[in-house]
Amino acid sequence: QDEIDAVAPYHGTVTLGNGTFEIDTQLFVTNGVTLVGQGMDKTVIKQTTSGQDSRCAMVDGGAKLVGMTLTDGKITAGDYNHGGNVKLLNGQISYCCITNGVSHSSHSGGAGISISQGIVDHSVIINNSQTYSWGNAAGGILINTPSGDVLIDACLIVGNSESSGADYGGGGG
Repeated sequence: QDEIDAVAPYHGTVTLGNGTFEIDTQLFVTNGVTLVGQGMDKTVIKQTTSGQDSRCAMVDGGAKLVGMTLTDGKITAGDYNHGGNVKLLNGQISYCCITNGVSHSSHSGGAGISISQGIVDHSVIINNSQTYSWGNAAGGILINTPSGDVLIDACLIVGNSESSGADYGGGGG
Protein backbone atom coordinates (compact mmCIF):
# COMPACT_ATOMS: atom_id res chain seq x y z
CA GLN A 1 0.00 0.00 0.00
CA ASP A 2 2.89 2.37 0.74
CA GLU A 3 4.17 2.12 -2.84
CA ILE A 4 0.69 2.75 -4.25
CA ASP A 5 0.27 5.81 -2.03
CA ALA A 6 3.71 7.13 -3.04
CA VAL A 7 2.89 7.22 -6.78
CA ALA A 8 -0.73 8.37 -6.39
CA PRO A 9 0.02 12.12 -6.67
CA TYR A 10 1.69 11.42 -10.04
CA HIS A 11 -0.88 8.90 -11.35
CA GLY A 12 2.04 6.47 -11.46
CA THR A 13 2.54 2.76 -11.90
CA VAL A 14 3.50 0.11 -9.36
CA THR A 15 4.84 -3.10 -10.89
CA LEU A 16 4.65 -6.32 -8.89
CA GLY A 17 7.00 -9.21 -9.57
CA ASN A 18 6.28 -12.92 -9.78
CA GLY A 19 4.90 -14.64 -6.71
CA THR A 20 2.11 -14.59 -4.18
CA PHE A 21 1.60 -11.38 -2.23
CA GLU A 22 -0.30 -12.14 0.98
CA ILE A 23 -2.25 -9.18 2.37
CA ASP A 24 -4.29 -8.79 5.54
CA THR A 25 -6.04 -5.49 4.68
CA GLN A 26 -7.61 -4.31 1.46
CA LEU A 27 -5.52 -2.36 -1.03
CA PHE A 28 -6.74 1.10 -2.01
CA VAL A 29 -5.78 1.72 -5.64
CA THR A 30 -6.92 5.24 -6.50
CA ASN A 31 -6.05 8.51 -8.22
CA GLY A 32 -5.13 7.07 -11.62
CA VAL A 33 -2.56 4.60 -10.23
CA THR A 34 -1.90 1.47 -12.30
CA LEU A 35 -1.05 -1.70 -10.35
CA VAL A 36 0.58 -4.15 -12.77
CA GLY A 37 1.47 -7.79 -12.27
CA GLN A 38 3.41 -10.22 -14.46
CA GLY A 39 0.28 -12.06 -15.60
CA MET A 40 -2.61 -13.80 -13.91
CA ASP A 41 -0.65 -17.04 -13.68
CA LYS A 42 2.46 -15.37 -12.18
CA THR A 43 1.34 -12.61 -9.79
CA VAL A 44 -1.21 -13.42 -7.08
CA ILE A 45 -2.67 -11.10 -4.46
CA LYS A 46 -4.13 -13.32 -1.76
CA GLN A 47 -6.25 -12.04 1.12
CA THR A 48 -5.21 -13.88 4.30
CA THR A 49 -7.10 -12.17 7.12
CA SER A 50 -9.87 -13.96 8.92
CA GLY A 51 -11.71 -10.68 9.46
CA GLN A 52 -15.26 -10.13 8.28
CA ASP A 53 -14.66 -7.44 5.67
CA SER A 54 -11.48 -8.24 3.86
CA ARG A 55 -11.75 -7.70 0.12
CA CYS A 56 -8.54 -7.64 -1.90
CA ALA A 57 -8.87 -4.18 -3.45
CA MET A 58 -10.94 -1.03 -3.74
CA VAL A 59 -10.35 0.69 -7.12
CA ASP A 60 -11.42 4.30 -7.73
CA GLY A 61 -10.40 7.53 -9.42
CA GLY A 62 -9.56 5.97 -12.78
CA ALA A 63 -7.07 3.49 -11.28
CA LYS A 64 -6.23 0.17 -12.98
CA LEU A 65 -5.42 -3.41 -12.04
CA VAL A 66 -3.58 -5.24 -14.83
CA GLY A 67 -2.19 -8.78 -15.14
CA MET A 68 -2.70 -10.52 -11.80
CA THR A 69 -4.91 -12.87 -9.81
CA LEU A 70 -6.91 -11.56 -6.85
CA THR A 71 -8.16 -14.30 -4.56
CA ASP A 72 -9.87 -15.11 -1.26
CA GLY A 73 -11.45 -11.71 -0.57
CA LYS A 74 -14.67 -11.66 1.39
CA ILE A 75 -17.47 -9.45 2.65
CA THR A 76 -19.41 -11.08 5.46
CA ALA A 77 -20.83 -8.23 7.56
CA GLY A 78 -22.75 -5.02 7.15
CA ASP A 79 -25.61 -3.92 4.96
CA TYR A 80 -24.93 -2.69 1.42
CA ASN A 81 -21.32 -3.81 1.44
CA HIS A 82 -20.40 -5.00 -2.05
CA GLY A 83 -17.44 -6.59 -3.79
CA GLY A 84 -15.96 -9.66 -2.15
CA ASN A 85 -12.67 -9.54 -4.06
CA VAL A 86 -12.80 -6.12 -5.77
CA LYS A 87 -15.00 -3.06 -5.36
CA LEU A 88 -14.59 -1.14 -8.64
CA LEU A 89 -16.02 2.33 -8.10
CA ASN A 90 -14.34 3.99 -11.11
CA GLY A 91 -11.48 2.30 -12.90
CA GLN A 92 -10.40 -0.69 -14.94
CA ILE A 93 -9.53 -4.34 -14.44
CA SER A 94 -7.66 -5.93 -17.37
CA TYR A 95 -6.08 -9.34 -17.89
CA CYS A 96 -6.84 -10.41 -14.32
CA CYS A 97 -8.27 -13.50 -12.67
CA ILE A 98 -10.79 -12.81 -9.90
CA THR A 99 -11.40 -15.99 -7.92
CA ASN A 100 -12.65 -17.50 -4.66
CA GLY A 101 -14.39 -14.31 -3.49
CA VAL A 102 -17.22 -14.61 -0.97
CA SER A 103 -20.09 -12.26 -0.24
CA HIS A 104 -22.33 -13.20 2.67
CA SER A 105 -24.04 -10.08 3.96
CA SER A 106 -27.50 -8.57 3.78
CA HIS A 107 -28.15 -6.36 0.76
CA SER A 108 -24.71 -7.15 -0.62
CA GLY A 109 -23.34 -8.79 -3.71
CA GLY A 110 -20.67 -9.14 -6.29
CA ALA A 111 -18.59 -11.80 -4.60
CA GLY A 112 -16.02 -11.46 -7.38
CA ILE A 113 -16.46 -7.82 -8.46
CA SER A 114 -18.92 -5.07 -7.64
CA ILE A 115 -18.72 -2.36 -10.31
CA SER A 116 -20.27 1.11 -10.32
CA GLN A 117 -18.33 2.64 -13.23
CA GLY A 118 -15.50 1.38 -15.37
CA ILE A 119 -14.22 -1.47 -17.47
CA VAL A 120 -13.53 -5.15 -16.88
CA ASP A 121 -11.85 -6.68 -19.91
CA HIS A 122 -9.92 -9.79 -20.93
CA SER A 123 -10.34 -11.23 -17.45
CA VAL A 124 -11.46 -14.49 -15.85
CA ILE A 125 -14.07 -14.31 -13.09
CA ILE A 126 -14.26 -17.82 -11.62
CA ASN A 127 -15.52 -19.68 -8.55
CA ASN A 128 -16.87 -16.72 -6.56
CA SER A 129 -19.80 -17.34 -4.21
CA GLN A 130 -22.73 -15.20 -3.08
CA THR A 131 -24.37 -17.04 -0.19
CA TYR A 132 -26.76 -14.61 1.50
CA SER A 133 -28.52 -11.41 0.52
CA TRP A 134 -31.86 -9.68 0.64
CA GLY A 135 -31.11 -8.22 -2.77
CA ASN A 136 -28.41 -7.07 -5.19
CA ALA A 137 -26.89 -10.55 -5.36
CA ALA A 138 -24.45 -11.92 -7.93
CA GLY A 139 -21.69 -14.44 -7.62
CA GLY A 140 -19.33 -13.20 -10.34
CA ILE A 141 -19.98 -9.53 -11.21
CA LEU A 142 -22.59 -7.18 -9.78
CA ILE A 143 -23.31 -3.91 -11.58
CA ASN A 144 -24.30 -1.97 -8.50
CA THR A 145 -25.84 1.52 -8.59
CA PRO A 146 -24.04 2.58 -11.77
CA SER A 147 -22.55 6.07 -11.58
CA GLY A 148 -21.33 6.06 -15.18
CA ASP A 149 -20.60 3.77 -18.10
CA VAL A 150 -19.89 0.10 -17.41
CA LEU A 151 -18.20 -2.14 -19.97
CA ILE A 152 -17.55 -5.84 -19.50
CA ASP A 153 -15.73 -7.15 -22.57
CA ALA A 154 -13.99 -10.37 -23.62
CA CYS A 155 -14.25 -12.00 -20.18
CA LEU A 156 -14.70 -15.61 -19.13
CA ILE A 157 -17.27 -15.76 -16.32
CA VAL A 158 -17.64 -19.35 -15.09
CA GLY A 159 -18.24 -21.43 -11.98
CA ASN A 160 -19.70 -18.59 -9.90
CA SER A 161 -22.69 -19.23 -7.67
CA GLU A 162 -25.53 -17.31 -6.10
CA SER A 163 -27.52 -19.23 -3.50
CA SER A 164 -29.11 -16.39 -1.55
CA GLY A 165 -32.58 -16.85 -2.96
CA ALA A 166 -32.63 -13.30 -4.27
CA ASP A 167 -33.13 -14.61 -7.81
CA TYR A 168 -30.23 -12.78 -9.38
CA GLY A 169 -27.39 -14.44 -11.23
CA GLY A 170 -24.52 -16.72 -10.42
CA GLY A 171 -22.39 -15.14 -13.14
CA GLY A 172 -23.71 -11.61 -12.97
CA GLY A 173 -26.50 -9.38 -11.82
